[in-house]
Amino acid sequence: MMLQLEYPKEFIHNILFDEQPNLYKADISVLPHCHSPDTVKFNCGRNKKKKQPLPSAYYNLIAKWSGRSTSCIDRMQNVYRKINILLPSHVMNLFLGKLKTIDAQKIMAAEEFSDWYRVRSLPGIKPETIRCVLDKADLNKQFCFDEEEKLPLDFAHPKAFQFEHASFHDARWVKMPQLLTIKDVYEVRLGHSNFCCKDIGVLLRRMLESEHHMCKFFSVTFAGPFQLADVIQGVVTVKRRSNPLMFLVSPRTKNAAKIGYLTVHLDDSSLTISVTNDRDQETEARKYMELFKKEIDLTAALKNMSISDSKKKKMRKFEKMLDAEKKEATQAMLRYWNTPRE
Repeated sequence: MMLQLEYPKEFIHNILFDEQPNLYKADISVLPHCHSPDTVKFNCGRNKKKKQPLPSAYYNLIAKWSGRSTSCIDRMQNVYRKINILLPSHVMNLFLGKLKTIDAQKIMAAEEFSDWYRVRSLPGIKPETIRCVLDKADLNKQFCFDEEEKLPLDFAHPKAFQFEHASFHDARWVKMPQLLTIKDVYEVRLGHSNFCCKDIGVLLRRMLESEHHMCKFFSVTFAGPFQLADVIQGVVTVKRRSNPLMFLVSPRTKNAAKIGYLTVHLDDSSLTISVTNDRDQETEARKYMELFKKEIDLTAALKNMSISDSKKKKMRKFEKMLDAEKKEATQAMLRYWNTPRE
């Protein structure tokens, strides 16, 4: 009764597995919300040298719930079934560290842990464990590999980017052909990569020109010097600001569904691409970019005309009208950009 009065009906469950030299950590942390200091922790691990469970505030309760099993994973499953009845979860996060491959497979196959929302890596996580997680890729789940450890350059997995959110601190193993096939993803974050500016330019054009939605947010740390021309080749751009360097970007095709922003941080050689295909968003920016494309086409047409061409005078008049319309659109776009967001 007191728990129901003090805490919500559903909780966040953080489940951790990590095999260290002298102990096997298997913890369940129950939180009312993600930033709450009120955490209830159930320790289902064991001391490997003494071959006995680790001391815990709920030692007797855990011993009763876990049964006679000596496996930390089995103990965790038994205890978690009880906890999830008493304190049901609405979000489950898995934290995976150094594990034997067979243990990683068992954890990811366990029915008790199948409803996880996010998997986060811990120091020492092995490539085999990461593959076990990637096997369970889902566009409603997230995977975060934020550790400093490097993955083998020949590491690969066909589902590596089939998550709502996927981040890899070390991304030197990632190949561009796989990125070009991503679909309906919310965010991809790559740390250190082997991609040069030309590679990123290819990805930017694909994100803007593809018929399907690829990715709303993409960030990467690029290799080599920054070459703006290589990144924006074949894309219509308008500079928004200088620090950090930001551009409004759009495909060359008229009335394109997609529009986005390119942000470059030269201090750490990283850039971010954000793209939307919702025509109800960025309406002022869309109008401006369409006028800008018309201006580009008109300038090119005037340049190729002979001085005696009778249509040139009419096109000059149209150019002035277009310029006035573009100035009005610029003011609307600036007002939109300068409006504080909630």
